[in-house]
Amino acid sequence: MRLENSLKKAVLLLSALMLFIISNAQVSIRLEQAIDSALHKNINFLANNLKIDYAKKMQKTNPDFDKTFLDFGFGQINGFQNDNRFGASQTFHFPTVYKRQASVNASAVQLAETNNLVDKEQLIYLVKQQYYSLLVLNEQIVLLESADSIYASFYKQSKSRVDAGLSDALELSTVENQLMQIRQQLSIVRETKKGLLAKFQRTIQTTLHYTPSDDSIIYKFNFSPSLVGNTVSPKLLVLQSEESLLKKSTALEKSLLAPSFSVGYSSMTVKGWQTLSLTEDKYFGALDRFGSVNIGLFVPLFAHSQKARIAASEILVNQKKMETLSFKQELDDQYKSTLSDFLIQKQILGEFMSKGLPGATLILQTASQKFKLGKISYLDWIGYTNQVIQTNADYLNAVMRYNEDVFELEKLNTQY
Repeated sequence: MRLENSLKKAVLLLSALMLFIISNAQVSIRLEQAIDSALHKNINFLANNLKIDYAKKMQKTNPDFDKTFLDFGFGQINGFQNDNRFGASQTFHFPTVYKRQASVNASAVQLAETNNLVDKEQLIYLVKQQYYSLLVLNEQIVLLESADSIYASFYKQSKSRVDAGLSDALELSTVENQLMQIRQQLSIVRETKKGLLAKFQRTIQTTLHYTPSDDSIIYKFNFSPSLVGNTVSPKLLVLQSEESLLKKSTALEKSLLAPSFSVGYSSMTVKGWQTLSLTEDKYFGALDRFGSVNIGLFVPLFAHSQKARIAASEILVNQKKMETLSFKQELDDQYKSTLSDFLIQKQILGEFMSKGLPGATLILQTASQKFKLGKISYLDWIGYTNQVIQTNADYLNAVMRYNEDVFELEKLNTQY
């Protein structure tokens, strides 16, 4: 019995351990998969999507009629006998009001959908940014680990030379200081990657520990010069939708200056004798009722407040027009600036690939060979090695800036 219980506990512990390993194991994910996961699972994005549902539900609030007025009266109308009266009336606006309210509600839905485009664009941008930043950070870690390996090996050789009396403590201290700096940088980059990876997991909303996997740290982008000057931003569409909504809201306010009308019906008893003609009288009892139809007109004689509301709304329309125009100019300037920086970064990357990186490899190989042959000092070797490491680090920074420009250009060239 004890053996059986022990086996059960062991199985449970093993199962828990396996679940822990699986949940913490890093799984590769492609960019397209990461974007799809974010669009379907990101809580903030899904919450903002509900604004569209809200706007669509609000469409059903039109036509919004006033409450029906019901009244009842009881008392002596035609004599000492008690009579009763009941009535019902309903107020209506002219059809133009309901038509314009429907237009306002439709514009509200369009605005919510356009805002959703902004949220979607920003989420995709964030996923790309985090994804490729992690790829670059991985390469930075590889670079620093390689530098750590080089200097660690050199440190061992220096220590052996110092022990053999072939070198002094200055060489050993210099190499040791370089090794310390590299390991400090490596710790910082690893911690940066850890924090960014946690943000990436929250962005794509997954319990698995996904890590980016791509053939290149450079984002693939087919740039078309024909798109220059055709920048369309979801934010610009939002401003245009807001302007349209304000215009339609102003038109609605103007339609409220038109008179309203009411239609009603009332029914009452008039108990007692009533004269029908000069020669005939008739008695009317509780079952005899008299009905009438009422039509009324509500005229806005005191419309000062409504006219002030319309004037204020027209100011908002003009303000939104100016805001839209200003943003369009900023958008064009931003496009030109980003395009210019993109072309510079593209040229820089090309120079790194054609000259910088191959040259750095050659420098490291040549410096190592000359140091072994005693043709250069250890200080020269450290200088050349640091130059190679810095060249590779500058290349990775250039890749990061290039990717950022590409992501921004994609946003500015998105077609809707």
